[in-house]
Amino acid sequence: MHLSEYNKIVDLKRNGALNLGRIILLGTRQ
Repeated sequence: MHLSEYNKIVDLKRNGALNLGRIILLGTRQ
């Protein structure tokens, strides 16, 4: 696996975690 591919996967996981956090925050507000 190339380093750039690994970095993409890490970015995707990080973005996914941030999106989940936002969804949870929005869910608790409503």
